[in-house]
Amino acid sequence: TKIPGPIGAKNATSMILNASLPQMGVDYIDLVLIHFPCAEFKLFPNKCGPQEHAERLDTWRGLLELKKAGKIRAVGVSNFDADQVATLAE
Repeated sequence: TKIPGPIGAKNATSMILNASLPQMGVDYIDLVLIHFPCAEFKLFPNKCGPQEHAERLDTWRGLLELKKAGKIRAVGVSNFDADQVATLAE
């Protein structure tokens, strides 16, 4: 499943635990993607650049916590450029 662009750990966790898992009727999700690197679609694909870096990283960390808790098996991104992906790996 996907979550929207950078929404922060708290919102990402809430979306997965309180919406996605109950709607699907499962205990865990195989793959969750952060769909866009930008909070606003009008900034996509490359106009948000390094902006929103902290929020992207916080969203990523929230999903990793869900992975540690066994609620997600894998975490990924879509529509990110190489620089945006590299900042998540730091």
